[in-house]
Amino acid sequence: MNCPSCNQINENENLFCVSCGGHLSPVAAGASGSQAVPPTFGGVDDLPPTRFIPQSQTNQPIDSSDSVPTAFISTPVFNRSMPNFNPSTSYSGAQPVQKSSGKFVWIGALVFLLLIGGGIGAYFLINKQSASAEMLPDYLGLFFQNKDKNAVSEITKRDFPNAVSAKDELLKNESLPTVEAKPNLILYADGKDVPLNDLKLVQLDSIKDDGTLKQINFQPAPIDGKPEMKRLRIPDGLANGKYAFALFDGFLDEGKHKFWAFQVKNADKSDNGDLAKALTLSMKPQTSPTPAVARQPNIPAPPTVPPPSGASVVYCTSSNVVLRAGPSQSAAKIGNLYSGQRLYVLGYSDNYESFTSKTGKSFYSNYVRIQTDNGKNGWVYRAYTR
Repeated sequence: MNCPSCNQINENENLFCVSCGGHLSPVAAGASGSQAVPPTFGGVDDLPPTRFIPQSQTNQPIDSSDSVPTAFISTPVFNRSMPNFNPSTSYSGAQPVQKSSGKFVWIGALVFLLLIGGGIGAYFLINKQSASAEMLPDYLGLFFQNKDKNAVSEITKRDFPNAVSAKDELLKNESLPTVEAKPNLILYADGKDVPLNDLKLVQLDSIKDDGTLKQINFQPAPIDGKPEMKRLRIPDGLANGKYAFALFDGFLDEGKHKFWAFQVKNADKSDNGDLAKALTLSMKPQTSPTPAVARQPNIPAPPTVPPPSGASVVYCTSSNVVLRAGPSQSAAKIGNLYSGQRLYVLGYSDNYESFTSKTGKSFYSNYVRIQTDNGKNGWVYRAYTR
């Protein structure tokens, strides 16, 4: 018969083509005009041994000694009982794919947590480094920091004998250091050299010839680990203008005054409003003696007592001024002075105190030790003498 694939002529009993090896379909015996169905085998290994006979030898006797049995390569036979069986898919020889283990999910979660933890740790580390990077002064003085607190600059201290003249000079000085409206100020000083109770923050253009001026409250706060350093905070901020931290010693127009002056620019407000409080400091008495005010008729003439040798003379400027046993408002009262009373100066106190009169006027002054015409000694608030 002829091979349906290559049309090679084969013997009728052949199952495979001697040329191409393909299946042959011989006519079944006794069945006229019908095709025989090739036998079905469970696999290639079930086929009977077959020899291929070349065309040139079809009419020659076969010598079995020269025959070589045909070798067949077995392939797996699939059936429906096998796992992952799919009759529409050709076999590729690959093993079934196993589902991935859940350990990869845990590994991913662990990596994620490590990343989050590392980020949080880095955040706190950076913040800690930023906080520890604050620049602080390394010598005594008054300083201000920049916004990031990583640089510090000094506000120079200047001494003036006259605070009124100091005001005029500093207002003309355009080279004063410029700070923020809410500056980061640091005072590095011994409490004895710069006592905080006596330090005043004054608005320079408010200092007047009559001893009045305006001061602004500030809040000192300690710095951890630096007992001699204090932050000077101004919570409500400052308006544009020129200012000075000042220590007043003596009369406003004659003394030993210390000024740390600076200026504020680009602030949100142009004036300090109610933040600026009125303050009055004593002025130096006039060089010419002030005429004594006529004594009230009901006051007896003082006894004749020699004045202290070399003592200067001042006069009381108000009635019912308290004469005290010591230079303090808490000292015992030992008498009263009247307006125009002559007083002999024996000395001055080192301490200054603030005082508000019954009329609401504020003063900041030290005390003067005096002797009256009748020989009585005591201390009187210096702001009430001239």
